[in-house]
Amino acid sequence: MSETIRVSLQPAQLQASVGGDAATATLAIQNVGLQVDQYNIELAGLEPTWYDLDVTGVALFPQDSNQVKLAIRVPRGVRAGTYPFGVKVTSRANPAQFEIVNSQIEVVAVAAFDLAMTPQKVTGRRATFALTLKNGGNTDLDVNLRGRDPEDKLRYGFKTENPKLAAGSTLEMKLPVSVQRGGLFGEPKSFRFTLTATPTADRSLARTVQGEFVHKPWLRSARPILLPLVLLLVLGSLLLGFRAAPWSALGFGSEAATVTNIFSSLWCRVPFVCPAEKEKDKEKEKEKPYYKEGFHVFHDQDPKLVGDPLANEVADAVGNTYQLTANGTLVWFKAASRPYFFGPEGVYQLSPDGRIRPIDRAPPQR
Repeated sequence: MSETIRVSLQPAQLQASVGGDAATATLAIQNVGLQVDQYNIELAGLEPTWYDLDVTGVALFPQDSNQVKLAIRVPRGVRAGTYPFGVKVTSRANPAQFEIVNSQIEVVAVAAFDLAMTPQKVTGRRATFALTLKNGGNTDLDVNLRGRDPEDKLRYGFKTENPKLAAGSTLEMKLPVSVQRGGLFGEPKSFRFTLTATPTADRSLARTVQGEFVHKPWLRSARPILLPLVLLLVLGSLLLGFRAAPWSALGFGSEAATVTNIFSSLWCRVPFVCPAEKEKDKEKEKEKPYYKEGFHVFHDQDPKLVGDPLANEVADAVGNTYQLTANGTLVWFKAASRPYFFGPEGVYQLSPDGRIRPIDRAPPQR
């Protein structure tokens, strides 16, 4: 502490907003020595662009005093918080004589948040939207993302549902959107949804955007796939050496096991192929069809999806098993080691956890 200089700053602590009005203080300097002296004034701890002193030096007679104005303006981009600084007053006659007064300025937190999404509408099997989250404030934000649709049919593939945004930063992220149980066949269907981004520290900053996903299945009808599939199964089974006996399970006698009759029977069991008024087989089944093993489990999980059996299962020479149902065809592919169902709305599999799930393509047959 100097014996010839007395310095004070009022107010002792300052407060300012980013980009707002300047915070001002008065620096009082008194010469308590016995000689006339000049004094240099310096400020340390803050960027030079932040502050302004109306003078950087004063001359004082003994016991005389003077006041210097200090103005601090906080530029944009500065984070909220407390910033300490000090004002040093040094004697020019004797630089060893100096006085430092310490203070601090509090930069007030300013919250600002915005959300944007492009495009507003996407058509296809799946959709990808681009999100832009902007933190225009000077404090970090934790944001919660949530998507909603009235039918609760959409799946939102957020990479993270709780992104963190540093002060003044912008985050761009992808938002994949898909239908939870999208079939392979059917007409395009529109799903409108709402995406909400809510800063956890201040829910009043929540922002909402609207979007639309038009789900477009691969095909409008199952017919273009199911008809060739039945044909391939029949011809493949014959080429692989099907025995005549299993065809009796489909309603044929040994005299009827021809390619024409076999294909005709399977053709008319595919949904939407034969007219509803087509005459039923006159030959009565000798044994009532039923489900076995994996097919039985598949049917029990969703009886309405699979329907009742129309014939008992048959197997080909490579170990694949087939069984016709009222709603489609159950197939056990040996290569995949699990059952699948080919229906009018798409292809489904029985997963290891015992749940039926839709898939986009058929598994390998061999």
